[in-house]
Formats: sequence, structure tokens, C-alpha cells
Amino acid sequence: MKAYCEKQDLKKKSKGDLVDELYDSLIENDKLKKEKEALEKELRKYKNPNTPPSANQHLKSAYSKTIEVKHHKRGAPFDHPGTNRAKKETPNERHIFGEECPNCQSKRFEVIGQKLQQQEEIPPDIQPEAVNIIRDICQCSKCHLKFLARDDQTPLQGKFGINLIVLVIFLKFIVRGVLRKTTRFLEASFALKLAPASVQAIIERAAQAGEKEYDTLKQKIRGAKLLYIDETSFSVLGKNWWV
Repeated sequence: MKAYCEKQDLKKKSKGDLVDELYDSLIENDKLKKEKEALEKELRKYKNPNTPPSANQHLKSAYSKTIEVKHHKRGAPFDHPGTNRAKKETPNERHIFGEECPNCQSKRFEVIGQKLQQQEEIPPDIQPEAVNIIRDICQCSKCHLKFLARDDQTPLQGKFGINLIVLVIFLKFIVRGVLRKTTRFLEASFALKLAPASVQAIIERAAQAGEKEYDTLKQKIRGAKLLYIDETSFSVLGKNWWV
């Protein structure tokens, strides 16, 4: 009955009034859509597969006063087995001799014991090594194809080796370093000066090298009878999306 009355009321209105009401409704609908998108974007900061529940304490309900919480000392329980880093066998050794008393700066003291401390260190100066690669230019006696000799350790193109390419990939995607910070790290750590464009070229060349294997995996996934999802998000135009 209500819908019938509303329909009769619409018939009484002029065409101009109906157009104005429709226009206002469209504007209001567009405004509500924008507000909904903004709220959903804000909600993704708290409700997504990559954020643990412990990170959103303000969203968790408080403990009830009726629940008795047993007080205990923080840390590992008594008799808990330790997980200290195991010491390695090494012929390297450095003896630090006492020089003076740190309290009164006296030179008169006696050695009453020794303490063993093992540290793992990297060399202070790690610099890249230049290697001249000489490739044989070959021609097949059967099909007369000309080709370059290759191995599994040297890229066919470019001026950078496999280890440097892998290090750049790790810095860019595992450590999430931007191009300029990656070049600064390489210069400070390995005395290797690279331009950001060179780092980008290394990444593109690595992507081209893995493109064939990537396409093979993609075809296997598409042809598989059973698939599993990965809830890891990725950014698309500033928004988190999931596959």
C-alpha cells in the first residue's frame, strides 16, 4: 500500500521536479560511495591478513573483572633450555692485553685469568673484482648456427656478475630499499659507485632472465586441477588488493 501511495505521489509531480530529485539522488549516492571507499580504505589498516591482532589493542575487548589472571614473572620459565648461538671452530685469534686500571689508571696489576669471547665479523674492505670474460664465438658444423659460448655463472649481457645482481635484488625487494638508497649502500659497503638508472637496469635484466621460468610456472598454475590462495596483499594505485 505504501509503494502504491508513493507511486501516486510521483505521478502528481512535474517532469522538472522528478529530474531535480533524481539529480539530487545521484549526487547523494556518489557522495555515499566516496565515503564508503574512504572508510573501507581506513579499515584495511586494521583488518587485513598482514596485521596481527596484537597490533590493534584498541579494537580488542578488555578483560572482564571476573576473570582471574595469575601473576607470573615475565620471560622464560625456570629450567628453560637456552638457545645461544653455537661457537665455531676457527684458527683466528686476537689477544687483548691489559694496559692500565680503568679506575685509577695504575700500570701495576697482575693477570688473574682469561675470558674467551667469540665474535663474527665481516672484512672491513669488500671491493668488487673486475674480471675480463672471453667468450668463444662458435659455428655449428651441422646447422651452421653462430653462437656464443656460455656457462651457468656469467650473464650473456651487461657489466655486472651474478652475485652483484642477486645482492641488488635482495636490497630492492627483501630490504625494500629505493634505488638511491641502494646505490648509497653499495658505495658505502663495497666502494661500488652505481647510478640509480644502473640499479634499475640490473633489476630489468634479472626480470628478463626469469621471464621464461615465470611463464612456465604461470601456465602450470592455470592448468592445475587444485589451486591454493595467497592472502599476501599488493599495492595497486595506492590501495591494497588481494589475489
